[in-house]
Amino acid sequence: MNYTPPFKPRAHQKEALRRLAGQEAFALFMAMRTGKTKTILDDFGRLELDGKLLQLLVIAPGGVYRTWLGAAQEHMSPDLEKRSLRHAWTSGAGVKAGRELEAFLKTRDRPKMLFMNVEALSSVKAARETALRFLKAAPT
Repeated sequence: MNYTPPFKPRAHQKEALRRLAGQEAFALFMAMRTGKTKTILDDFGRLELDGKLLQLLVIAPGGVYRTWLGAAQEHMSPDLEKRSLRHAWTSGAGVKAGRELEAFLKTRDRPKMLFMNVEALSSVKAARETALRFLKAAPT
């Protein structure tokens, strides 16, 4: 079965997807606003459908990491969007947010995406511990 995103990738995104297929590590050196997010989400969808990944960890600057929540809804296939869980890290979150994070981390049977800001990852112990716990839980 093929992953079908809600709209087709542009030529340079198709080329990026072709090049990163099968790679253990890959960098997208694409200019701002040229569709890196869509490219990554399309690749995640393809890998999740093939049973190779169940999770996606996105680490981005504090000013943009939360935009991935909306981008995921916009760029993923409707099927994956319905099945997946998404969570944005919040430093110093309250009790309710802590319970939501814990429930998110404990879920094992659905595709998940965790979005974290690099500043928290580099300076907040709980953020690093959360990222490691997430990475160890399933193929990511």
